[in-house]
Amino acid sequence: VCVIADTPVPGREAHAFAGPRSLWGARLARAVHRAVRDAVTEGAQGGPRASGVTHGTPVAGY
Repeated sequence: VCVIADTPVPGREAHAFAGPRSLWGARLARAVHRAVRDAVTEGAQGGPRASGVTHGTPVAGY
């Protein structure tokens, strides 16, 4: 996750990022929730996530 924040300037309100109850934290939490929900739903409906692909032995160094 990458969070970009402006530097506060005079005359402009600064928004605190303090978890899911803050303005930006709530937006980020909703976006993550939606992405996870969509991925799980897609997999349950036979989408690409439920294709039966298995992963081999991990390559050393990764």
